[in-house]
Amino acid sequence: MKQSVLIVDDEQAILEGLRQMLLRNLTELDVITCSDGLQACEILRQKDFDVIISDVMMPEMTGIQLLQQIQQREYVPGVLMISGYDDFHYVRESMRLGASDYLLKPIQQEEMLEAVQKLLRENRNRGKNVTLLEDDEDAFSWLIHQKYECRDTVKVWLRTHGIREETMVWPFLIRVRDSDTHLLETELKRTLPHRGVGRFCCFTRREFIYLLVFDGASDSVVMVLNEIQNGNPGYMLRYGTPTVACEVSELPASIDICRERMDQSYFDFPMLLPTPEGTMEDYLAAAGTAVKELNETALFRALHAYLACAQHQRVTRTFIVKSLTNWLYSILGGMSGMIRIVSKYKLTEYDLAEQIRTAPSLSILEKRLKNIWSLYLGDYKNTQNRRTLQMDRVVEFVRANLADSCQIADAAALIDVSPNYLSTIFREHMGVTFRDYVREERIKKAMQLIQETNLKLYEIAGAVGYQDAGHFSRAFKQVTGHSPQYYMKKIDS
Repeated sequence: MKQSVLIVDDEQAILEGLRQMLLRNLTELDVITCSDGLQACEILRQKDFDVIISDVMMPEMTGIQLLQQIQQREYVPGVLMISGYDDFHYVRESMRLGASDYLLKPIQQEEMLEAVQKLLRENRNRGKNVTLLEDDEDAFSWLIHQKYECRDTVKVWLRTHGIREETMVWPFLIRVRDSDTHLLETELKRTLPHRGVGRFCCFTRREFIYLLVFDGASDSVVMVLNEIQNGNPGYMLRYGTPTVACEVSELPASIDICRERMDQSYFDFPMLLPTPEGTMEDYLAAAGTAVKELNETALFRALHAYLACAQHQRVTRTFIVKSLTNWLYSILGGMSGMIRIVSKYKLTEYDLAEQIRTAPSLSILEKRLKNIWSLYLGDYKNTQNRRTLQMDRVVEFVRANLADSCQIADAAALIDVSPNYLSTIFREHMGVTFRDYVREERIKKAMQLIQETNLKLYEIAGAVGYQDAGHFSRAFKQVTGHSPQYYMKKIDS
């Protein structure tokens, strides 16, 4: 069955270009297009799509408003937002409302195709039920699955070991990364009896170890797991266990809780890092300051302390991912120049948000954070250096063309960027808008001419680009607080 994509954009050229790009490069794909959000809503009432690609700024209904409508539907497809604006507000709002990705125009073909293919792939896998355990016929499998056909068999096994169905049990689900699971199973069977753990069963199914403790506290098992981790640096393990014991008959639901908790933790959660003195919030704030100051050493020190703090508090993996992702967005909100750098590495091995989300362990997460931030900060410094040179050329252009129209489009063409982009970086770099800067330079030049020449005011106005004397007088007063006539009289006196 063909997958389908809906493209929404009010620019016909972009709409057709994206349609042709997808049809030319992706087979077995239906592509529908429309020019605004209202049309898209009407189409969505009649048909579901696997992926929706939408522009942010459109008449009638914006892409943000369309995204809000999509999130209210029973079936929510993957949504890819595109925009010519690298404004952090649009990025944050799109991601908050559930967009899967955000790409900046002009769209690069490779970047677009990778993003669409990823969303199509995720949609194909949606709803698939991956069976982690094989349906074995032995008692251990019944304990996990509670299969009716082997109930008599397991009752015999329970009676043999003096266990009733209402007996309380602590289940653990354990996984070892890149190591032999059976070696850890053997180590647990050897160690637990010497740590106050009485009756227990421990068995391996695929890559998971199931540990069911009938006599003994869960703290004893946690202590043993930590000791095994600390004594064997090659082991990278993680585990999940519920907060309370359960009856044997409740094991299937309790095992599900174990799986959820294990998925929320990292492989190296045992206490491997020095205990930090501050809080996670303190260290993230310090890391944010270090990024803004471009201080790589302070950044890495703060991130290490943050991860150490997270490890000792045993916060969930989900919490850490959310915390670091929000921290990244807060940095982008205060450093819009960083948005383009982060966007540049989307869908690559240096996609920071994706690397945070997929890191299997804290040690690997820390390594990824250091490598990627080192790259980002280097790019940012180079960008700032290039931007300084660009601004120097723009300033020279303005001062040389005060008598002419001095349009931002001409200045943008000079440094080979779009007018919108120049407007953004000029305000960031100079602290004023391009228009206000031109006005201030014209008035400075006018003040110089009043002081050094005998030109009439209308002649001075024309010399600095004002053909209308009234317009010149208003601009002069806005900048200096006085009229040009007052300033001329003050100079003459």
